[in-house]
Amino acid sequence: MMSWLTRILSPILWRRRDFYNDLAEEMREHLEEKTEQLIREGISREEAEHVARRAFGNPTLIEERGREAWQWPRLESIWADVKFAVRQLGKSPAFAATAVLTLALGIGANTGIFTLMHALLLKRLPIPEPDRLVRIALDIDSPNGVVSDQPLNVFLLQSIQRHTKTLSGLFGWSPYDFVLKEDTGSHIYSGAVVSGNTFQVLGLTPAAGRLLTPADDHRGGGPDGWAAVISHRFWQQHYHADPSIIGRHVTLTDHSVTIVGVAPIGFEGVFVAMHPDFYLPLEYEPVMRGKGSMLRQPGGLWIMVWARLLPGVSQKMATAEMRTLYPIAIFETLPASVRHLAVIERSSFALRPGSKGWSLLRPQYARPLLLLQILVGVVLLVCCVNLAGLCLARALTREHEFAIRGALGAARTRIMQQLLVESLLLALCGGALAILFAWATDHYLLQFLANREAAASLPVQPDLFTLLITGGCAVLCALLFGLTPGWLASHISIEPVLHRSGNNITAGKNAVAQRIFLPVQVALTLPDCG
Repeated sequence: MMSWLTRILSPILWRRRDFYNDLAEEMREHLEEKTEQLIREGISREEAEHVARRAFGNPTLIEERGREAWQWPRLESIWADVKFAVRQLGKSPAFAATAVLTLALGIGANTGIFTLMHALLLKRLPIPEPDRLVRIALDIDSPNGVVSDQPLNVFLLQSIQRHTKTLSGLFGWSPYDFVLKEDTGSHIYSGAVVSGNTFQVLGLTPAAGRLLTPADDHRGGGPDGWAAVISHRFWQQHYHADPSIIGRHVTLTDHSVTIVGVAPIGFEGVFVAMHPDFYLPLEYEPVMRGKGSMLRQPGGLWIMVWARLLPGVSQKMATAEMRTLYPIAIFETLPASVRHLAVIERSSFALRPGSKGWSLLRPQYARPLLLLQILVGVVLLVCCVNLAGLCLARALTREHEFAIRGALGAARTRIMQQLLVESLLLALCGGALAILFAWATDHYLLQFLANREAAASLPVQPDLFTLLITGGCAVLCALLFGLTPGWLASHISIEPVLHRSGNNITAGKNAVAQRIFLPVQVALTLPDCG
């Protein structure tokens, strides 16, 4: 990597050095020509050189301004600050280690909790236009209270599909564990039985072969018999991404099925924390369950129903329509003897967002995760306040250095930039360590919060989105604990400091800042006594 980068940058760096040498040579020749001209006018060489230099101006300043034509001044000043910051932190390893570990714990705790929140509460399904996907559920008003998010059945699904004017592409989905018979024995794999139009409604394209179609969802199967789609993960892990698997017949729950395709990479179904390896049509359910089949039982509720909003239709409009469709669906699907039961009449269809899928864990752990996120956010704020105090104390010991730099002409913004770069370097190192911390502990944290099954099924490794959030969190931390020390260091009084030893610590503004930080630290770390 370094050799490749060196081959690219070396010509640029050498070319710039040639420009610098040419500029210095041109300036020297210009001064010599001016000197020779003055000598020809009768002035001595020593006086001619003096007059030529005075007329030309400060050669060093002119050369620096000329070099700026081949430079990126802002980037190069930041790069110089980065190298200087590395040297300064190398001189204070105890301070650097303390700051990095403090940030790693603070950012790591936030990253860990946010990773769980993102996986369970925030992550969208990897499908086109996920915001248009909705879920239709049944809210049953029983004598013991309302039971929300209950599944439907095929008859209710078909009734809604016949009468809806706001939804398109309704499909049913039900998890099911399949038994795959192989040469090494029979093994149980997670799966789902779905409507034939499911993948078309979701807008997915296969990684290999084809996906299920409505033609596959008929009694006795479709053109290929009973068609099955496998997950991309299962295809890679179990069949080593062998393309010849398409068209192969396998025995699934004592019946022969044909693997017709592979689901797209990253798609793990619409149920969070469930990872189906096989997808088969709904009509395959009676084949597996026999007399215990629920597919054509009007009273059975076992299918989660999904749909897409029609273009231009809002979820509010579709929700209003569901209220009117409920009595129609009940009239069409239930016998007259049970339609007027109180529990039936008081129940209703509910329309809920489907962009993030559905999870049994979500209602149970949404509030605890949110409270934990707030708690670790306060912990991170305490870390930043403590680090601001440490950075302030360190800046006070370097005030002689800052005074000398100010006396030599360094702008206040330049000094402040230097300290902010140091803070950012510490925050990025702490953020990198925090990612490793979160990666190693999220599985055990989820097992502590939920159970072993949830910890095994929910993906909790930080993804790209989480890494970006961690980077933003690190930058925010750098600003929080670096701004105050940087501002104070850039506003020190130069003359009084230079008249004292660099080891003395001034009062004034810095003492005021110390008096502010101490109460804030105490207030954040003490519990609420009220």
